[in-house]
Amino acid sequence: MPDDPEEFLSAALGRLPREQAPPPTFALLLYGATSGEDSAAHVARAAEYSLWANASRTDSQVIGGQAIGGQQTALVWNAAHGVDSVAAEEPAGDPTKLVGYFLVQAASRDAAVKLAWNCPHLKYGGRVVVRAILANGTAEAIVLARDPSPR
Repeated sequence: MPDDPEEFLSAALGRLPREQAPPPTFALLLYGATSGEDSAAHVARAAEYSLWANASRTDSQVIGGQAIGGQQTALVWNAAHGVDSVAAEEPAGDPTKLVGYFLVQAASRDAAVKLAWNCPHLKYGGRVVVRAILANGTAEAIVLARDPSPR
């Protein structure tokens, strides 16, 4: 046994199995592409998103997600004025309206972008923004869209 406690701990820890860090987490933010579709079309579209989210992949996986919106009123905190109520009256398909999100774990940023590129939301004219969820407060965004319209 070494006389130096730091040397002992270092040797002991070197023999322990290291925990593998989980893969990075990304948010796929879905904008626009909502419409006043009938309930049957809505159910079919939800099933398509679910199939995509639950598909088996080797380098990434969807770990959660939710639609956002409807006709609820949004509350916006303004430090100077307190809480402002903002009616969610955007027109259907407004490209600036956040309509949902998915949380994904991916081996890399490129794997998260690849996953987002296959999201059915793009097929319906929406945009998907890929944001890394980082503990240190830095982030980057990648915007994906398949339509040629300006943003």
